[in-house]
Amino acid sequence: MPGFPKCWPTLFEREDHVERVLRHFHAVLPSHYLELALAATLRERPVFKVVGRVEHEEAYLTSALGKSKCVYYAVEVQLKRGARWETVAHEAKRVDFKLVDESGAAVRILKNDQQVEALGYSWEQEELRGGSRAVHFYGKASDELVELLARRGLEPPAEPNALRAREVTFCAGMVVAALGVVVTSGADNEPPTICPIAADSIPSPTLRQWSDKDRRAWEAVVAHDTPRVMLSDKSRVTESILTSAGLSMSTVTFKVPDGASPGSIVPVRLPDKSTFVNCTIPDGVRPGVTVKLSVHAFARSNSSSSSRSNSGRRSF
Repeated sequence: MPGFPKCWPTLFEREDHVERVLRHFHAVLPSHYLELALAATLRERPVFKVVGRVEHEEAYLTSALGKSKCVYYAVEVQLKRGARWETVAHEAKRVDFKLVDESGAAVRILKNDQQVEALGYSWEQEELRGGSRAVHFYGKASDELVELLARRGLEPPAEPNALRAREVTFCAGMVVAALGVVVTSGADNEPPTICPIAADSIPSPTLRQWSDKDRRAWEAVVAHDTPRVMLSDKSRVTESILTSAGLSMSTVTFKVPDGASPGSIVPVRLPDKSTFVNCTIPDGVRPGVTVKLSVHAFARSNSSSSSRSNSGRRSF
């Protein structure tokens, strides 16, 4: 197919590694500053899972496909070859941001040159399946997707159902858990920073208490030269100690596209056209049928974001 490389590795085998690691740590709010600072003083490499709402420190990014204002986005584009989906393009960008709680206390996550694990999936590996703020495209390439491919010297395939793309964003108000090493500056009123973890950040005696699957997940996460902070917005990881700001209900109406089946996810614009929502096709609904669904979505504002899907995460 013109313009596409012969083969990029498929990346869907490792989707639960980060979640397995994060669930071993107790959620701590940024307002537990004294606890964090004391730990940073007493231990050389204190690892914490800090949960807070996303707040930007500099200008927002605009995501490549959904055009959402965010502090991070990542896009993965896949091409179908035979029975396999192969990654042919990916893009990830981020800016400095903070995690804050109800008290206003914060921890910082800096972009610098470090890698970050996002939404339970690796930035480095560009594993983007699922995610509650994911925008999915399947079929004919949108104008935004054509632009993204063109930036890489690629062209969309002639067969529309041979292309799919996924975009994940972190937007203002979202509740996120960050696992990393807590570093304090020592200056008054200066929030601590969550810095990347490395292979030796968790002591061997602690790892020996984990299950074999969880130890293998940890090894897979840290089996790279670049340390990283791990992030996830899954409720099982954040432990629901905060709620995302700005959520509201909205009703969307759409026609089920050809080739889609119950359980498939399709992107649908909100009535105010502010962003997309991910809608799961209900059981018993055939292509061509018009569906009306109530969905959770972030209220439109200057920091509008991608929205939650109407039900569980499902692949195409």
